[in-house]
Amino acid sequence: MRRSPFMLLVLFLLVLSASSFTFVAGFGVGWYAHKPPTPVTPAPSPTPTTVATKEDDQKDKPTDSRLSTFWEAWQLVDRDFYSEKPLDYQQVTYGAIRGLLGALGDPYTIFVEPPQHELEKSGYQGKFGGIGARISINDKKQPMLVEIIKNTPAEAAGLQPGDIVLQVDGKPVEGLSLDQVVLKIRGPVGTTVELLMQREGQAAPLRFSIVRAEIKQPTVEWKMLDEGRIGYVQLTLFAEPTGNELAEALREVRKAGAAKGVKEPGIILDLRGNRGGLLAAAGEVTAQFIKSGVLLYERKHGPEGSDIEEAYMIPVNTKGSPSRPLLEKELLVILVDKGTASASEIVAGAIQDYKRGILIGETTFGKGSVQFLHELSDKSSLHVTSANWLTPLKRRIHGSGLTPDVEVRRSDEDIRVGRDPQLDRAIEHLRERHQSK
Repeated sequence: MRRSPFMLLVLFLLVLSASSFTFVAGFGVGWYAHKPPTPVTPAPSPTPTTVATKEDDQKDKPTDSRLSTFWEAWQLVDRDFYSEKPLDYQQVTYGAIRGLLGALGDPYTIFVEPPQHELEKSGYQGKFGGIGARISINDKKQPMLVEIIKNTPAEAAGLQPGDIVLQVDGKPVEGLSLDQVVLKIRGPVGTTVELLMQREGQAAPLRFSIVRAEIKQPTVEWKMLDEGRIGYVQLTLFAEPTGNELAEALREVRKAGAAKGVKEPGIILDLRGNRGGLLAAAGEVTAQFIKSGVLLYERKHGPEGSDIEEAYMIPVNTKGSPSRPLLEKELLVILVDKGTASASEIVAGAIQDYKRGILIGETTFGKGSVQFLHELSDKSSLHVTSANWLTPLKRRIHGSGLTPDVEVRRSDEDIRVGRDPQLDRAIEHLRERHQSK
């Protein structure tokens, strides 16, 4: 029985399930259901034939002439390729999709197989199977551990901040994006991941065999600094619960400051290493500090190919919506670095444009494109870049990032020994401003 692998390819590319989302980050990472494309109903599979005839070829050809050479190549492979093992049509299809996307030259238009797609989704629900370590990019553009979460497999195994990831399960990570490395380290709870790590001061790489556990991590953590005068709030991800978690953290910051006799504690919002997430969560976070206005502009192709811009507004609290403390007066500093990306840059860009606070740290990553995430019929997913976004003052972020108001570098050595000159500078700035008020 002959079957057309090309038709399988076309069906996998064009037949989408009913789920389409807008992807903002990465995991750069994240998705948000606004104006999804119209779902396409799966077409029936073609009936296999025993002999491939010219009539069959013509019948199965797509009508788009731009694919004629592609179709011709597939027909020749289907007719002439010989192997003692039967073809794995799923892997042939996946490989063809990756080749197609690779030719686009866009690192954010990607194909994700079903297991990794499930990991993506679980990460935005506040829990996932993993080891409990935060990863960023070091000065040499290598994936490096920047934080080990307490009481996790990573801590029990002896991993340390500053460790550089060389291999995951015996495969080098060189050339992979940070999100790809993270997804390789994550996996089902109870399974084992093998890591090869380079540690400062060690001549040879270190090997770790770590059993993954369920990692439950709030997306917002906070504490008080400077005798109750400063609230430090860290956002690790923009996920479904982030808006409510931040609202609760800010209420507690106010309460803790009041207990110390501080009417308006300064706020440090730490977005370093935050690769982004849900656009909806970015809007909810921005709404805590800015009452109203444009959140971002989205630039995309119009009906006839010309670019158009569409404004997305900061969400406004309405009657019946969750109560959110609006901090319009408190002094605000945003900490950013080269790992601050996507949804994090949306928030930081809005804060900077409205002059609501200042940015301290390093130039951000520069992830300003928007992806539609299409869940395909076999639960794999296709992420397709559909637009770029601009800050409220229409500054382009993609490829250039945000320049901080006060530039302070934090070196790899600082991370290894626990120094934080960026946080120190933020505290110093708020102290100076408090004294001048």
